[in-house]
Amino acid sequence: MPGASDVSRTDRILPIALLCTVVLSASLHPCHARQQTPRGGLESLLDEPVPAARQEPAAERPRAPAPEAWTTEPARKLPRPDEAAVREAIDLVHQAYGDDLRLDYARAVGMLLKAVNTTTDAARRYALLSVAEGVAIDAGDIGLALDVVGRRTSLFDEDGMRARHGMFLKLRKAVKKPDATLFAFAVTTAEEAAAAEEYDLADGAADVALEIAVAIDREERRLITEYRKIRRPQQPPPEATAKTLIADAKQLQRVLQDARRETSEFNDAEKRLLANPSDAEAALLVGEYICFVKRQWKRGLKYLARAGSEPLRDLATRELALPDGSAAEPGARFRLAGGWWRLAESGPLTPPQAAAVRAHAADIYVDVLPLLSDPTEKALARKRAGREPEPPSVEPRKRAADPLNSAVEPATGGRKPK
Repeated sequence: MPGASDVSRTDRILPIALLCTVVLSASLHPCHARQQTPRGGLESLLDEPVPAARQEPAAERPRAPAPEAWTTEPARKLPRPDEAAVREAIDLVHQAYGDDLRLDYARAVGMLLKAVNTTTDAARRYALLSVAEGVAIDAGDIGLALDVVGRRTSLFDEDGMRARHGMFLKLRKAVKKPDATLFAFAVTTAEEAAAAEEYDLADGAADVALEIAVAIDREERRLITEYRKIRRPQQPPPEATAKTLIADAKQLQRVLQDARRETSEFNDAEKRLLANPSDAEAALLVGEYICFVKRQWKRGLKYLARAGSEPLRDLATRELALPDGSAAEPGARFRLAGGWWRLAESGPLTPPQAAAVRAHAADIYVDVLPLLSDPTEKALARKRAGREPEPPSVEPRKRAADPLNSAVEPATGGRKPK
């Protein structure tokens, strides 16, 4: 398995500051997540008074990557079989395939999965998948174990996130030497749980990530001590990366605490706004959470339009007043994107909020860029959208002959806006 150097701080922790932006598939159902406001509640109270508000479909959760297709997958998920039937089926599977399970683990898992596709007994299918998961976990193959769990949750009515979390806890006990791959999986598990507002599970995964980082640190210290005793100058010393992992895990814990607090404040503000739709402070908290954390701008703008914060209220009102369709009024949309960008650069926002606003402005620039004709506006939109410039449509010699065409638009090099 890869060493601790395989995971960088940027790849694993920076996205966590925006961990609520990435939402899990619609199949996930947090056991203690906030209840959705019924039709006729908060959403309906705010829809009517908004001038020029657009009718929006309910925000859909992005779906997680689907597992490999099943050859016999039913149109609807099967109910989870009875525990007693599953235990009996697992015992039968071990009796039938016991010798083969002790051979090459990848071959054994493939054999079990093939049997899943050829049996019609639900308990045996579930048992075959559970045994396959155990074989992959014992081998320390995270990717294969994830695939098996994904297959099981696509076939049976089972909470996918909780199934992956349970797999992680088994994997943590099975792996004798924790490494950066297991650390990365712990971080991902925490991110997924937090995105589903399962903060107890998220905190547990974050704590395990810290434990793994500390274990990696102990192993690195041991290797460095042995290296110093041997004193082989021709060999480079072991690379120490655990300190970074420990710092990342602690940062993850802090981010989860902030996310839990923000979610609690949002739930309280939503209740206040439901009781009093004119509560500007509550509208601000609700709008900031939906737009800045969830990144559901179409849904959240109507709340910001009632907020007490003047810059946010004015920009939200301007955006809501625009007609539907990104092709409508490109000039107004270009100016709107500029307003959001200026707010992100100099407004009274926290760094995560400013990043969310800047990303929203960049999305507007992306939509309006093909409709702009002014070269300065195009250059600015391209730069802030992080897009490469278009190739010149005129030969260099002809451009030099015409002074009006001599200015070439600067390249952004695909760099992200600063």
